Amino acid sequence: MIKINVLCFYVNVVFIIGFLNAADVGDSCRAARSGAPGTCKIIEECTAVIDEIVKQRLFPSVCGFLGRKQVVCCPNPATTTTTPRSTGPKRISQLKCIEYQRAVYENVSVTIGFGQPPTIRQVPKCAFSNVPLVVGGEAANPKEFPHMVVVGYQEELKDEPTWGCGGTLISENFVLTAAHCINLNKILGQPKYALLGDYILDRTDDDAQTLQVNIVNIYIHPQFRASSKYYDIALLRLDRNIRFNQYMRPACLPDTFNTNTRKVIVSGWGKTGYRDGASNVLMKVVLELFTQEECTVAYSRESRGTQLQQGIVETQQFCAGSHTEKKDACQGDSGGPAQIFHPTLQCIYVVSGVTSFGKACGEAHSPGVYTRVYNFLDWIEGYVWPNQ
Repeated sequence: MIKINVLCFYVNVVFIIGFLNAADVGDSCRAARSGAPGTCKIIEECTAVIDEIVKQRLFPSVCGFLGRKQVVCCPNPATTTTTPRSTGPKRISQLKCIEYQRAVYENVSVTIGFGQPPTIRQVPKCAFSNVPLVVGGEAANPKEFPHMVVVGYQEELKDEPTWGCGGTLISENFVLTAAHCINLNKILGQPKYALLGDYILDRTDDDAQTLQVNIVNIYIHPQFRASSKYYDIALLRLDRNIRFNQYMRPACLPDTFNTNTRKVIVSGWGKTGYRDGASNVLMKVVLELFTQEECTVAYSRESRGTQLQQGIVETQQFCAGSHTEKKDACQGDSGGPAQIFHPTLQCIYVVSGVTSFGKACGEAHSPGVYTRVYNFLDWIEGYVWPNQ
């Protein structure tokens, strides 16, 4: 009863103050907490106030009432005489990221009260909230990485594809992978297929949410050379647009050079050990980001060879592994993502890197090397979203 009385008292006080300080819609006002200038508006017309109430539990400054509708002090849009800072995404990849995140939600019919008509609400269908702390890793959960793609090749005299690399779905019809996956060897040739939507390869049960599509175009970065380890990035165009659902939807591309985290998540169907076979189940592992200095030292010997003459180039590569444990990506994980949770959007990943190369799998202090996606955004966007 005490809580109810306090709440009623608060409502009555606000109601009385509203009439004592009544102001017409459109009058100038100032927010009580910040003193910022505002304009009196009906509360339904002020999204900023509604957001404060819903997200921060902050009550607005009240101008008065118009009939039974509350009139609140709605903050004016910020103005400045200096060059404004960017507050929203400008790149097409960031706008698409927001668009693709809508596929996380599903419309659900909800009945609020007895005798009331049901309302439709968007409910997030998220298969992950975090990844527990592929070598030294563990099996992924269904729908945990809906952007994961397996890249397939067609060998002569074989009916079924050979799955040899990983990839990341980044739009309705484009997959991001490594350039060296385009010609793995003379036997496999170029990739022909992409498999989406499932985390267990060669599954035959009727419930498997898989989709195998043809690859119709391949775009290798123009500066990639098979004789070196640089510019190891490529795009695969699919023969159709993918219909997004809980099992298959894109990851976002990065909007910053650094991930602002100390770890990345690597996933793939590669070997689970240097002498082991490929995994039939999608694996995941959390890896530590190595500093540029650590990465340079780790590959100092390789830098004397022809494939890595410039050493590890920070603008296009980064290293990840473990300082203490046997955790790493491995053969077969090539082309797959090194990813982080999106910092602001729910239930979606950002693909920060493409698995490129490494040393012996799973050795401590022996990080793998990943192509840094951020520095290739112009090239990616030019193919995936041309003229947008």
